[in-house]
Amino acid sequence: MRHTKQNGLSLIELLVSMMIGLFLLGGLVTNLISSSKVDKNREAVRELDSNAQVAMDSIRQAVSHAGYPSTNNIYLDKAFYTEEDGDLQNADCRGGGGLKRDIDGRTPQSSQWTRDFSNADVLTVVSLADNPCLDGKTSCPQPVDMNDTALFYVDCAGGGLDRGARTVSCSADPDAGMNAPGNAKIFNTFSLDTQEKTLICEGNRGGQAILAENIYAMQFLYGVQTSNGQTTYKNADSVENDSQWGLVKSVQVALLMESTNKNVFEKSNTKTKYKLLDRTITIPSSDLHRLYRVYTMTMKLGNVN
Repeated sequence: MRHTKQNGLSLIELLVSMMIGLFLLGGLVTNLISSSKVDKNREAVRELDSNAQVAMDSIRQAVSHAGYPSTNNIYLDKAFYTEEDGDLQNADCRGGGGLKRDIDGRTPQSSQWTRDFSNADVLTVVSLADNPCLDGKTSCPQPVDMNDTALFYVDCAGGGLDRGARTVSCSADPDAGMNAPGNAKIFNTFSLDTQEKTLICEGNRGGQAILAENIYAMQFLYGVQTSNGQTTYKNADSVENDSQWGLVKSVQVALLMESTNKNVFEKSNTKTKYKLLDRTITIPSSDLHRLYRVYTMTMKLGNVN
């Protein structure tokens, strides 16, 4: 039987094959690295968007009810708690017992005033609390006993959510609520923990809660309606100095969000300054590998008189 002689690859053919394989492998590795960078950036953007959305929604919920007069239409002279109000004195609810404001005595009153800080403004809005239960009910765990017209009785930390006797007795209901219905105020304070970079909500009916993370800076401006119907946006100090809190009809908020990942960028980002509303924030050199984005929103105060 005759056998056909078979030859193997020559050295040149082997080298050519290896070069082609290395070229293809190099392209694949480059593509994987590029995809990894894109995925890292995309994940950072998704994280920033999610945190900013939670923060904005929480602030908007409280601001949209600022100055709310309750279903009893009791007039509030202003929708903000500011320095001119002095220390906050909570009135007793019906049956006794004042609403808790300072959390375990740790929060000084001055830090609750609506005011400007270098990169972490504070906003405190005031509203009146509805009675969440029907007339004559001291609690309403069942839907049939709930007051469907009640719009606002829970603070930003969830205080008052239980619809129990305490919530009823601290409401603006003239019969079942506070003896002086105008004292049935809900205070919601939004501030920034600059060390932890978290948005803190503090309510006088529930306590304190962390609402969102990875917030590097926060600023508020206040829309003052002038006599000709125009709106001028000012910071808290200007509104305070001009005694114009009663003319504020809208609020602007800007958040500078940062990524949890400290190394989104391989090289330091050349952008070091970010404009919020009328304030410029400079990022330290140690954080220039993170991703930063500014988010803004304007909210109308539909309940101010």
